[in-house]
Amino acid sequence: GDLEVVVGAGGGESAWYDVFSYTGDGLVPVQVDGAPAGALFASFSHDGTDWTTGYDDGFIDHRFAEQGTTTAPAPLELRDWVLEGTTLTRSATGEPGCLVSRAKTFEIVRGSC
Repeated sequence: GDLEVVVGAGGGESAWYDVFSYTGDGLVPVQVDGAPAGALFASFSHDGTDWTTGYDDGFIDHRFAEQGTTTAPAPLELRDWVLEGTTLTRSATGEPGCLVSRAKTFEIVRGSC
């Protein structure tokens, strides 16, 4: 019921993310897919193979569905992250999404392009 805190650090094409849950006594690092807390790593790649973490519609991962994509609109595969207790887990299956251009920025939307 309490909001979680996601902290991003880094720059360029990759970053580490730390996820914390509020327990009432303070912030507790959250386990990520069974890995040590703070082990969530997001990398950006145009080759269609790497996952990138985004926050546009909740805490999701996306990757390009077509290798070599560099411009919007571009089809994506999306996976949601779910926090159960103190473990954050990515969904096993993906759903279609689209990278679109909006007012000089990019946005991830659910559904096919």
